Amino acid sequence: PYPVGRVNCYLLPGTPTTLIDCGVKSERSLTTLDESLHGHSLSIEALDRIVLTHRHFDHAGAAPELARRSGASLLCHRGSLRDEVKGRQQFLDLIATFGAPTSVVEGLESAWTMGDRFGDHLRNASNLIELKEGSRIESDSGQLEVLETPGHSPGHLSFVDRERELLFCGDLLLAHITSNPLPHFDDDQPNGRQRSLALYIRSLEAVEALGPLRGAPGHGKPIEDTAEAAVKARKHIEKRSNKVLELVRNNEGKSIFALATTFFWEDNVLGQSLAFCEILAHVDLLEERGILELDQSNGIPRLFDSATI
Repeated sequence: PYPVGRVNCYLLPGTPTTLIDCGVKSERSLTTLDESLHGHSLSIEALDRIVLTHRHFDHAGAAPELARRSGASLLCHRGSLRDEVKGRQQFLDLIATFGAPTSVVEGLESAWTMGDRFGDHLRNASNLIELKEGSRIESDSGQLEVLETPGHSPGHLSFVDRERELLFCGDLLLAHITSNPLPHFDDDQPNGRQRSLALYIRSLEAVEALGPLRGAPGHGKPIEDTAEAAVKARKHIEKRSNKVLELVRNNEGKSIFALATTFFWEDNVLGQSLAFCEILAHVDLLEERGILELDQSNGIPRLFDSATI
């Protein structure tokens, strides 16, 4: 019962009993999970480890509750343990500075407050184990190699089972859409955030370099060839960037938020915030490539004179 719909969770049977992603914290979701585990002669209480691709509630919201009930360890990247309250305020400040009206900012605050019933924040959980690039997750089901694949979320991880030629890819790769590149706030960066779309492209390139694997995504159907899907996603990004560049050229002086509402025509605050993230990510990418610059004081992108590119 969450706006994005159903989420995929993956059971690795044997010892230790391991679950990859776990859904939201709601009675309906937890009941569905428990019933699914009973189909394998298991229960929530039998879980030994919960491995998380990333921190979003649809994938990790139930993790602290499941850990309390089972004593399971929670394995995730340190980027998934960031201060949620601080991150939300950073986003509200950003979207307001970059053109969002007060009604949108207040609507987002209200939506987040309501959404908190679907999950607990990971940084407050016990039994946390940090994963990073190159970590190994061992079980009777085989070995998983950890890949850091940020871009959709800070600290997003993918897991490679080389023996089975399988990639658990979370929201990095989805069968029919390209994931939204959400802002990656980082106090060590000059503007307080990393360029998420550039990170996302590098993550796609890393997956492509693995060669053709079967993909087990966070939503939807399995992916037959992850390398092919990564190439397709990169091509989509390039096409979208060209469209965003044209959008900027045709709407000189408009803020990122105004450009987002012009491009996507979303009529609700959550849709508008995701549209904002998409346009911001592409503007960041175009800025990194020296095609335009973004005024950090008001979120207005400006094209460089062609002679200076």
